[in-house]
Amino acid sequence: MFCSLNRWIGVPNRIYINNEFTLNNLIQFYNGKRPVFQSVHRFETRSEVFVDRLVNDHDSDLNWRIPYKEVKKLNDHAISKDIDTRLVCSGGKGFHFYIMFQEEPLTDIANSKIFSVQHSLKKYFNLQSCDEPLFEKRIFSFAYQQLNI
Repeated sequence: MFCSLNRWIGVPNRIYINNEFTLNNLIQFYNGKRPVFQSVHRFETRSEVFVDRLVNDHDSDLNWRIPYKEVKKLNDHAISKDIDTRLVCSGGKGFHFYIMFQEEPLTDIANSKIFSVQHSLKKYFNLQSCDEPLFEKRIFSFAYQQLNI
């Protein structure tokens, strides 16, 4: 899902990765020792961000069935509309739901569109498990997806 390079990796400090050699060494060094996080979006340079997906984080402290039912509802709707999505388990009681789109530079306009779609989905589908604070933060604050290494 995150095959292209030029991403920030957090272990927990951020490291800019722009080649496979560095990425492979990082994975070998930290594998099984600590969680490693990767930026959701691609960075052409250390500051030039490209977006090709939006992410909704669905969690529940009570039960994984609540976020499961909600992401299933979202995924079923996306399939009926032929929308490209990804669904990833985010840990003990939640899921990350991605909606994929054509890559474009992250501008204020693109960020506003992503923000609007996230809020609209939450409201339209009455999503209780969707982590709303993620909507209001910029890319560096929230866009880390745990790698399974």
